[in-house]
Amino acid sequence: MRIALLFLSLGLAAQTFQPRISDILEGDLWAPFDPPVWEHPEIVSVRPGDDEYIARVMLEIARRSFSLMIFGGEITYTPYDRARGVPESVELTLGGEIPWGDPSLKVLTSHIDPKQNAVLTRFRYHLGAEQLWRLQPWRSGALSAAGGIGSVAWKWDADTYWAGMEQAIKEAVRAWLRARHFNKPREIIVRFNLREMPVFRLEAGQLVTRVKILMLPPEVRDYQHF
Repeated sequence: MRIALLFLSLGLAAQTFQPRISDILEGDLWAPFDPPVWEHPEIVSVRPGDDEYIARVMLEIARRSFSLMIFGGEITYTPYDRARGVPESVELTLGGEIPWGDPSLKVLTSHIDPKQNAVLTRFRYHLGAEQLWRLQPWRSGALSAAGGIGSVAWKWDADTYWAGMEQAIKEAVRAWLRARHFNKPREIIVRFNLREMPVFRLEAGQLVTRVKILMLPPEVRDYQHF
């Protein structure tokens, strides 16, 4: 399988590796080598398991991840509360987006790792002046660092990767808040920045995702007590 050639066919020329500089973001993404039947053929018109589909999913996750690194995002989390009959809900939104097909998004390398039975691809994004300006506040020392690991049932689509990121970011916020807020909140809203590309792996039918974030002080809404 020649994933690198497929990236070329999507208009993303492979680039020579250069040292990291301040206006460049880089990161590695992982994808299983042998995907099961794809369940959402309406999104991209390729056959289930097609190499082109793998490339498109990885490009989409790279696009969203770099967007979270540059523009940040917001997560709204309602914890599960059995006594009150409140189900858990999590919603992750982007603070801004790199457009699909942006020529600043490049593929550096792509290869199969037989030990992991996976395709590993390194991406690079070159920031423009406005994006550097948007990134600058997230490099402030006033932010709190947090990390989390989440898991979701595996399906071969970008939404599953996104859901895995959503759960991992939620767990990062929960871990940070647990030591500082001792009553179960009604809702938590947090603006955050993704510090680096998420790390993915497949375990027993679950996509396990690990993230590192920088976050602003959360807005914590408690239940009213009368």
